[in-house]
Amino acid sequence: MKKYLFSLLTFGLFSALIAQDYFPKNDQLKENYHGLIALTNAVIHLDADREISSGTLLIRSGKIIAVGAKIAIPEHALIHDLGGKHLYPSFIDAYTSFGVDKPKSQGGGRRSPEYEPSREGFYWNDHIRAEQNGVEHYKYDQKTAQSMREQGFGVVHSLLQDGIARGSGFVVALSDESTDADRLLETNASQCFSFEKSNQSSQSYPGSLMGSMALLRQMYHDANWYKTNAQQTDQTLDALLANMKKPAFFEAGDNANALRAHSIGAQFNQPYILVGASDGYEYLREIAQTKAQFVLPINFPDAYDVSDPYYSAQLSLEDLRRWNQAPVNPMKFAEQKIKFSLSTHELKSPKSFQQHLSKA
Repeated sequence: MKKYLFSLLTFGLFSALIAQDYFPKNDQLKENYHGLIALTNAVIHLDADREISSGTLLIRSGKIIAVGAKIAIPEHALIHDLGGKHLYPSFIDAYTSFGVDKPKSQGGGRRSPEYEPSREGFYWNDHIRAEQNGVEHYKYDQKTAQSMREQGFGVVHSLLQDGIARGSGFVVALSDESTDADRLLETNASQCFSFEKSNQSSQSYPGSLMGSMALLRQMYHDANWYKTNAQQTDQTLDALLANMKKPAFFEAGDNANALRAHSIGAQFNQPYILVGASDGYEYLREIAQTKAQFVLPINFPDAYDVSDPYYSAQLSLEDLRRWNQAPVNPMKFAEQKIKFSLSTHELKSPKSFQQHLSKA
């Protein structure tokens, strides 16, 4: 059996595999080795399709500086012969809320109708929050980072998951030893959307899925008008327009909402990366026709306890079908050549990622 050596190589960051620490007897001082390190005689996987047999990887100060089959190794390099072990890039989770707490819903009963914006200088609807920058709400979470690394993740894309237009996300490396100056790889990496209203506002509109779709369309129409006609500043639309060319993630949920979101994106030439469709096996042909990219959650349902006849009688055929079919959803996407990545999104804990992955 092959022995696999998983290392965090993504975005030029390297894990503690090659870190060498020197501890004086007083246990108070610590020095990290920042010299040149060569990992030799390794099978280096560049991506899902390409690998280098008997390759060499050079690292200096925790960053990859060269990789290949015929790399000249400087005389002063510290050499580790890996004896044919495999080096893999880490997983990248494309949709998380790592280090960002979701705002709690405002109390006080029903939302009151509001027709004017509650914030001056921003969009007229408070659930459109394109000016939000997730990194402004971020605090590195060492415990979650460890759980993610244990599942093979080295880098995550994170955002404030609140609102219909959710603002920009950021990319962070899961490196406990670094500071945010090194961990934050991109602080304005994306634009993010959903059909869900913001917990930061009591504004009642939109009150339905159809209303959310209409509001998104209105937002794009307003932005197009604002570009050439506005005489006042709208910070929300300014941010929306500034980020228009960045990757756009849309947390859709089920397959039907994924198709709805895609139709909005297609109307305004905005190719959304759709988050959801864990039940996409039901509409594979329609989903494949979108030619969209997906982030697939793998929060497969647990087996139902059918030992209780009264509980069993309450189970629907739809529930049982989802339990049976959900784990094959990634395979069905692959068969249709639909581009997708897997995510810890919607899992109760990242620790269960590999457990769920083993069911796929």
